[in-house]
Amino acid sequence: MKQPKKEKLKITIIFIKYPTFIVSKRRGKMKFYSYLGSILCLSLFFLIFSVYDANISSADRNVIKVVSLGDSITYGTGDSFKKGYIGRFKEIYERKNHIPMILTNNGVPKYTTEDILHQLEKNETGEMIKDATYITLYVGTNDFRKSAQYDFSSINVDEMQKGKIIYLENLTEILEEIRKQNQTAPIFVMGLYDPYTDHKNHKQLSKLIESWNTDIKEIVTKDNYATFVPTSDVFIDKPKNKYFADSLHLNRDGYHKLAIRLYETIDRYEENMSQNNNSINK
Repeated sequence: MKQPKKEKLKITIIFIKYPTFIVSKRRGKMKFYSYLGSILCLSLFFLIFSVYDANISSADRNVIKVVSLGDSITYGTGDSFKKGYIGRFKEIYERKNHIPMILTNNGVPKYTTEDILHQLEKNETGEMIKDATYITLYVGTNDFRKSAQYDFSSINVDEMQKGKIIYLENLTEILEEIRKQNQTAPIFVMGLYDPYTDHKNHKQLSKLIESWNTDIKEIVTKDNYATFVPTSDVFIDKPKNKYFADSLHLNRDGYHKLAIRLYETIDRYEENMSQNNNSINK
């Protein structure tokens, strides 16, 4: 019972490796069976490989990979649960969509747009972006504060304008660098919220933040696959002590509200994409 199995295996292996030899040495039924056995083995091999490859592809499609770039707001400073807005966004997304998410939070406290540009030069950051389903970016708070020379009671308008120009140039370059690594992944660029509601010159600071947000949105809309996420309205007329951990950073409730805003934006994006795909397939 064992000998025929060995002979069949031997014939198959020899045929795959030395097809010319088999054609010349085998005749009649033996020749036919050799061909048939080889074809069946090769077919089985490609079938197994195709199923394996399909399973891998299907697994990739069923996992959302999000790469987040930014400063201490993305990092989650002030959140006692160490989740920040991006960690809470992950929880909301997975709960509502029943799709697992692989999240990479690259937020670093005190980062400016210049720091993000240096971060993008690293190979490991580029590899993450290449494989990302979505990319989120929240940066500008430290650029704004630096432009004000960290003195918010006496604003130098000219210095703020110079700082904004540098910031916008860097933001444009950031988007360009991301696109070098990933040409089509949606990028969600979050606008700046207003943490200066307790300053005497709050109206002036609020107008400056809105000016920065307007220009951020203008730059973002130039990228067909990028979306501006407004945040300045999230905390309007809300008690600061309820949503802020300190003068600048949010607490867990504040980050939760930011996470909801991000989720709502991405949910609308996915719904629009689904409707567009359905229209194309009709």
